[in-house]
Amino acid sequence: MMLKQTYLSIFLSAVLSLAACSSDTKINDDVVTPDPTPDPTPDPTPDPIPDPIPDPIPDPIPDPIPDPTPVATCIDTYDWPTASGEAILSDKYSVTFSQNGKVIPAEVIQSVSKEDEMQSMDWASEFRANPINDPRTFNWVSLSSEFCQPITVTITKLFGEGTQDVEIVPSPFAIIPNVVEDGKSVSFVVDKPQYVAVNFKTRDNKQTSDGVVKHMFVLFADPAETQIPDPNSVDVHVYSENSTEAQMKAAKTLYFLPGYHDLGRLFNKTDIDTSGSSKDWFKGTVGNMAPVIDDGKQIYLAGGAVVHGRLYMGKISDTEGADGHNIKIFGRGAWSGRDYKWSKQLADNGGVLGVNSYPSNHSIIGMKGQNNSIEGIIVSDQAGHGVNLGNGNSLYKNFKIWGWHPNNDGARPWGNKPNVIEDSFFRAVDDAFYNKSLMVTNTVFWHSYNGSIVTLGWNGNYDTENSTFINNYIIYPEWHSLGNNHGIVMSQIDYDMSGTNVLIRNLHIDGNIPGLVNLHNSTERLNKGEKFIDNSHNNRNSVGQVSGIYFENVTVTGQQLDFSGNGYEQSAKASKGLIEGTVLDNGDIYKMSDISFNHVKINGVCLTEDNKNTYNQIDPVTTEDIVFHGCNGAQYKITVLSNENGSVKPLEGDITLLAGKSQTFTFEAKDGYKLSDVLVNDISQGVVSSYTVNNANADVKIEAVFVEQ
Repeated sequence: MMLKQTYLSIFLSAVLSLAACSSDTKINDDVVTPDPTPDPTPDPTPDPIPDPIPDPIPDPIPDPIPDPTPVATCIDTYDWPTASGEAILSDKYSVTFSQNGKVIPAEVIQSVSKEDEMQSMDWASEFRANPINDPRTFNWVSLSSEFCQPITVTITKLFGEGTQDVEIVPSPFAIIPNVVEDGKSVSFVVDKPQYVAVNFKTRDNKQTSDGVVKHMFVLFADPAETQIPDPNSVDVHVYSENSTEAQMKAAKTLYFLPGYHDLGRLFNKTDIDTSGSSKDWFKGTVGNMAPVIDDGKQIYLAGGAVVHGRLYMGKISDTEGADGHNIKIFGRGAWSGRDYKWSKQLADNGGVLGVNSYPSNHSIIGMKGQNNSIEGIIVSDQAGHGVNLGNGNSLYKNFKIWGWHPNNDGARPWGNKPNVIEDSFFRAVDDAFYNKSLMVTNTVFWHSYNGSIVTLGWNGNYDTENSTFINNYIIYPEWHSLGNNHGIVMSQIDYDMSGTNVLIRNLHIDGNIPGLVNLHNSTERLNKGEKFIDNSHNNRNSVGQVSGIYFENVTVTGQQLDFSGNGYEQSAKASKGLIEGTVLDNGDIYKMSDISFNHVKINGVCLTEDNKNTYNQIDPVTTEDIVFHGCNGAQYKITVLSNENGSVKPLEGDITLLAGKSQTFTFEAKDGYKLSDVLVNDISQGVVSSYTVNNANADVKIEAVFVEQ
C-alpha cells in the first residue's frame, strides 16, 4: 500500500524545485527560450540564395505549446489496508477532496460498535443495535496538508434517505454546508487543520429520538507531517512479518509502513498464569510490545499503517520491565484494539483472559514514566482504558481516540507536572480525563453515554488538582441522565480525598446536557450508609474537599435535560446539576466550595443567582461560596500570533477573556531558533519567557517573533 501523494504535479514540482503553492511559481524547462549569449565564432559560410518559388502548400500552424505549469496540490491522503480481517472500508459514506481544480478520492474507514460487550447493560439499552443487524458505526476520513489552497470536501451518504438538513459541528467553526438537491451529498471548504463532524439529520441516521447519531462521520484534517523518520537510517527498524524481538529492541525507532500489522504475531504468549499479577501480565503480553520498548524509543506509524496490539509498560523489578520515559509515538497511522475482548463481559463476548482479553484497568497504550508523547495518530476500539502516558510532562497533539463501551476512558496522564493535550479529538465512553495537571486546548469531545469530561477522582488513595481547559468543544453529548458520573466536571471521591482547581474557559457545547456539574462523594459508600473515614488509604485520616471549580464563558446550545426510554423513543424532562458534600458521622463536613459560573448560558438563558436553583441542586449545609455571576461583564479578544519557528502556549489564535480575568502565555522556540522579540499591541517587550494579560480590560494582540540562532 503506497501513500497516495505521487501525483504528477507533486513530482514535477519537486524535480523543478518549485513550491507547490507559491504565488511566484515559474514556468518550467518545457518552455524553450533563446540563449542570450552569442556564438563566439560566427559561421563563415554565407546563407544560400533563397528559392524564389514559394512552397505551394504553406507550413501548418504549429500546435500551441501546452501549459507546463502543474496543477498544484498539497494534500496527502492514505491507502488503508482493507482486506478481510483488516480495516473496514465504510459502506455508509464516501468522500472526495478537491484542491486547485484537482479531485482526489479518499478512503473512509469504519469502526463498528462492539455489540457483544453491551448485551447485559440494560441501563444503556438504547445505545445497542436496533435492529440487531444494524449496529452503530463511527466513520472517518483523514488528510494532511499545508493548506496552501482551500480544500473542498464532498461527502456522500450511501444509505437510506437524503435531507437538506445537514449539520457540521462544532458550530463555532462556521463551516457552511452546500447540500445537493437530493440531499445525499454535501460539500464544504476547510482551509486549516481542524476536526469536524457531519450529520445527515435523517430518521435512519438517528439512534434515538433525541438525536443521538447512529452512523457518525468525522473528518480529521491534520497539518502536514514534518518529522518523518528515514526508513534507511541504521537506527530505524522497518517492521515486517519477519521482524524479531531482538531487531525491534535494538532499534531507536520502529517504523510501521502502510499495511496491517498484528503485534500478536510476536507478542501473544498464551501459556501464562492469568491470575492478574503485574509480572504475569507484563510477561503474558496479549499483543503487548512492551518487552522491546526502552526509554527514548520512537514508534512511527505511517499514514495507512494499522497496528493491532498494545503497549502497556511497567517496571517489575530492578532487572525486568521499564516504566517508559521519553517515548514518542507519532505519524498518521492508526492503533487498534478491535479484536480484544472487554474482560468485564467475558460471559457475553466469549473472550479468554490472557489470550484475547486483558485486565479492564489496563490501557491499550500505557506508561508510568515521564516526558512521553503521542502525536498525529488514531487509537480506537480498545478493550479497557485508553492512552495513559505516565507521570507528568505528557503531550497529546493531533491525537484522536474513540471506544464503544464503559471503561473506555480517554487519557489519564498523572503527576503534578504539566500534561498537555492540544488540537485533539476524544470520544470516550467513560471519563475523558482525571484532574491531574492538565492543559487542554482546541480539542473536540464527542462524549458518549457514560463518564465525564473531567473527573476529580473515584474512591482511591490520591488527590487531583490543577487543570485548565481553554477553547474546547463538545459535540452531540450522549448523556441521557446525570447518573452518578455524568456531566462536564464530576466527582466520585472518598471522604479523605480532595479535588481542586479546575478552570473551564471558553467551552462551546452543541447539544443537550444533564448538568454542568455532578459533584458528590463516593456513591458506593453513600449507598452503604458509610459516612466515615475508614483508614483504607495509607493512613489518610483527615477530611478532604472539593474547591476551586470555575466556569467562564460557557455556551450550551441545547437544553439541560434527562431522557428516559428503552429504545428509540425517548422522553425528556428538565434536569439539574448537583453540588452536595457530606456530613460525616462524627460531625465533620466534606465541603464543596469556591465554585463559580461566569457568563454561562444554557439554551440562551444566562445562569444567575436568581435562577441557579432551576439548573442546580445545591445543598446549603455542605456547600459555600457557590457563585453565579451572570452575563453582564465585558469580554475581550486576545489575539496570539507566532511564526513557524516557534509557538506560544497554551494556545495561539483568538482567546476570549472576561473582564478582570488573567491569562499567561509562554514562548517556545523550535530547535535551531530563538525568540527575538515579543510584541504586545505592536510594542516591543523584548525577549521575555512569558507575558501575562492581567485583569483584562481591552483587546490585546501578542506576537512572538522567532529567528535562527
